[in-house]
Amino acid sequence: IDFVGAVLLGAGVGLVLVAVSFGATWGWSSGRTLGCFAVGGVLLAVWVVQALKVQFPLVDLRELSTPTILSSLFYAGIGMAVSSWVMVIVPIMALTPRAMGGLGLDPVHQTQLTAVFSFGGAIAGFAVGYSLRRRPGGDVAILAMLLNVAGFFLADVAHGSVVTFGAAMLLIGIGGAAGITVAYNLVIRMVDPQRQAVVSSAFALTFNLFASVAAVVLFAIMNRSEEHTSELQSHHD
Repeated sequence: IDFVGAVLLGAGVGLVLVAVSFGATWGWSSGRTLGCFAVGGVLLAVWVVQALKVQFPLVDLRELSTPTILSSLFYAGIGMAVSSWVMVIVPIMALTPRAMGGLGLDPVHQTQLTAVFSFGGAIAGFAVGYSLRRRPGGDVAILAMLLNVAGFFLADVAHGSVVTFGAAMLLIGIGGAAGITVAYNLVIRMVDPQRQAVVSSAFALTFNLFASVAAVVLFAIMNRSEEHTSELQSHHD
């Protein structure tokens, strides 16, 4: 077991996430924020060197460096990040009163709205399987990204309507899960059978890192937006 790699990777990512999380509070140019970014970046760089030298690294970077695998990681990472964002945004949007720009739903209807997103993920599995029999994986992945973009655009321009917001969640649910599903299918197609489990595990680790970073960045943006709104309100008063 690559304990050294686990410590380097975990500490490096952890410090970067701390900097992103507290940057708005500490100040983006403060010593603590820049120090966390710097030390985290150094630890991640050391981890890359270490992972390329040991026989059984935590993540086999050589196996993940082919263009097809890298693009698959990108598709799936975006899909996982999108899913993380939505699971944070939906409860907030649903339970916020209409007067404050939300949907004004009760907890039961909020749960139903989340179920629409999950249903989109279920549809994605069948849709990707059908599409990959007829189209290259890259084409299917691009379509998944376009569904994500369309869903977020729809949610932004018409978030006052429950029906429209639900339709946006369905599109994002399909697009996010489709990106992940395409990636795993490409692993099966492109990687030798005896290495598929290892590469899939590396994919899962990468997806979780994407999701962690996405959630922290989203909360940092939301906190900054809330502070800006409060400042404007104080100035207005």
